[in-house]
Amino acid sequence: MNRKVFIKSGLAVFGLTVLAELVLRYYGLQNPPLYISSPQFEYILAPHQDLRYFGKRIFTNGFSQRSPTLRKGSIRILKVGDSIINGGNPTDHDELASSILSDSLSASTKMDVQVLNISAGSWGPDNVFAYLEEFGSFEAISMVMVFSSHDLHDIKGPGNIVGNVVGYPDKNPPFALYNAVERYVWKDLFTSKDDLSKLQAANSVLDTFTENPGFEQLIGFAREHKIQLIAYLHPTLLELERKAYDSNGKRILEIWKENNLEVMMGIDFMEANFYRDDIHLNADGQKRLAELLFDPIKNTISQN
Repeated sequence: MNRKVFIKSGLAVFGLTVLAELVLRYYGLQNPPLYISSPQFEYILAPHQDLRYFGKRIFTNGFSQRSPTLRKGSIRILKVGDSIINGGNPTDHDELASSILSDSLSASTKMDVQVLNISAGSWGPDNVFAYLEEFGSFEAISMVMVFSSHDLHDIKGPGNIVGNVVGYPDKNPPFALYNAVERYVWKDLFTSKDDLSKLQAANSVLDTFTENPGFEQLIGFAREHKIQLIAYLHPTLLELERKAYDSNGKRILEIWKENNLEVMMGIDFMEANFYRDDIHLNADGQKRLAELLFDPIKNTISQN
C-alpha cells in the first residue's frame, strides 16, 4: 500500500469513526441512565436524571423513582416491582403504566394523584421492602405490588453490580462509541464471562428452598402504615401460553390470598402482543397494565 492510499484509508476510517460517534451521541449513548448502589436495597437508578436514550425519555425524581417530583398534597400510590414496571431503557417515561395511571386517575377523580414507580431491574420484594424501610411510606394510601413467579426464590445478595456489570453504569462512558461497543457489540471484551457470572450470582441469590421474605415484609409494612394493598401477578409468555402459572407463581398467589389481599392475575387479561420479550411489556402492554389497575386503585382512593 503506497503512502497516499494509506493516508486516504486512515482519513476514511477517522471520518467514519467521527460520524458514528456523532450519530450515537444524537441517540443519547454518551449519556446512558446511571445507577447508584445501596447496602440496603442493592442498587437503583440514580436520582435527578432527565435524559433521552435511543429516543426514550428516562426521568427519575430525587428518590430515584421513575416518577415526577413529589408534589405537596398529592394523593400517592406506591407501584412497586422490578423491570416489568420500571420498563428499562426501551420504555419512555410517558409510556409507563405508572405515568398513564397518574394522568388517568387525576382526570377521573379531579384530584392530584401520583402513582410512584419504585422499581429496578431484577428487584424482588425484599429489595422493595429495604427501599421503603429507608425512605418510608411517602404518605401513600395504597400500594400495588407487581411481581412474577421467579420472584419467589430470587433473594437479594451482597454483590455490587453497579459500575461492575455492563448495563449498570455509575458514570458516563468516555465516548458514545465506547458505550455502544461495550454494551451492544462485544460485552466480553470488557467483562469476562467468569467475572459476570460471579457478580450476578452474588447479586441475586436463587435458593429453591427459601421463599423471598419480602412478600410477608411488604404486607407487614403496609398494615403498619395503614396502606391498602393490591397484588398483581405478572405472567411470562410461557405461562400465558399454558394458561397457568408455574409452581412458584401458585405459591405466591397462596401467600397473598392467605393474607386476604385483593389479587389480580395477569394471566387472565394479558395477550402475547403486549410483550417485547418473554416477560417484559411493550408500550401497549404498559397501557394494558394501567387499564387493569385503574379501577382497583380508584376504589382505594374513594375509600380514603
